[in-house]
Amino acid sequence: MSIHALEKHNWAGRCLSRYHEEADPVFALFFEANGLAAAGRQPYRALVPQLVEAWISWAAAFFHGTALQRRTEAETAIALLDGLLLVRQLAGPEAADRAASRVGVTGDPADRLRDRPLES
Repeated sequence: MSIHALEKHNWAGRCLSRYHEEADPVFALFFEANGLAAAGRQPYRALVPQLVEAWISWAAAFFHGTALQRRTEAETAIALLDGLLLVRQLAGPEAADRAASRVGVTGDPADRLRDRPLES
């Protein structure tokens, strides 16, 4: 696994380890807005891509490499996180935890980084 892949998995795992079930309603709204944007409904079609772009730009700062490498790793990590969060919404937290474990973004719950900053 490349250093970039390890960074992406570590970052995604850190984000997931900080996830709290109180955030479920927020992500439900986020995914509803995503669906409306994908269906072409305004103002979602104009606003949601800007939100996703801002999240990618923010996440890119957590990776190393060229600007393109950082952006690509951030895009991949966000796609991975969004997918896992969508599974959590639709199939439940246990299914999302199994999927996260399978793709290597989480470890033993005792090792979660709840009290550590996201920066390396």
